[in-house]
Amino acid sequence: MLKLHKDIDPKRVRERVVNRSYPYHLKLKPDSKITLEQFIINTYIHEHSNYDRVMWSFWSKSKGYCLREMSNLLVEISTLDKDLTWECHGTLKRYEFTYKEHHKRSQLVQSDDFTMSLVGRVA
Repeated sequence: MLKLHKDIDPKRVRERVVNRSYPYHLKLKPDSKITLEQFIINTYIHEHSNYDRVMWSFWSKSKGYCLREMSNLLVEISTLDKDLTWECHGTLKRYEFTYKEHHKRSQLVQSDDFTMSLVGRVA
C-alpha cells in the first residue's frame, strides 16, 4: 500500500531539507528534539510517497499489516539514503508505539484512496 514516488533524487531531498526545511523548522520550534535524519525521513514519507493520500485507510488496518508496510517503506528510504538506515529503525519503533493512537483516529474517518470524510458526513 505504501510506495515511494519514482525517480527520487536522494541528494536533492537531503540538500533541500538541510538548506531550507530543517533550519526553518528549528526557528519555528527551537526546543524541538527532532534530528536532521528524522526530518529527512519524514520528508520522504510525507512528500515523496503516497502516505498522505492513503493514511486514513492505511491506519485502519491491523497493526501487523501497518508495521510491515511501514517497514517496507522505510527499507526503500534507507536503500536510497544509507545514512538514514539506523534512524529508519527508530522511526519504525515510534510508529509501533503510536499505532494504537493512529488506528483510533482512523476510525473517525471514512476513506478510500481518493476521498475522506468524517464518519457520519457526506464526502
